[in-house]
Amino acid sequence: SRIYTNISFDQLGALVGIPPAQAEQIASKMIADGRMTATIDQVDGVLDFQTESESMTNWDNAIARVCHKTEKIVLRAVERHPHLGATLGAASG
Repeated sequence: SRIYTNISFDQLGALVGIPPAQAEQIASKMIADGRMTATIDQVDGVLDFQTESESMTNWDNAIARVCHKTEKIVLRAVERHPHLGATLGAASG
């Protein structure tokens, strides 16, 4: 799986097995329907995805919170059970 920030309609069409013009039509409809946040550059024939969308920011923040909470749990566990620190150190190295 690959994450794109932009893609030409030639590439998109080849990727999904349809003509570039059809890929542009489908992308345009998805944007109009609110199913995709992107802009179409018709001069260059490129679909530019809006990567800083609220949903991506929310997702990133949620992942950061989970990582932070996980780190706190691990640190507490190691404080209470020091032998776990040696085990975790051996597993990560």
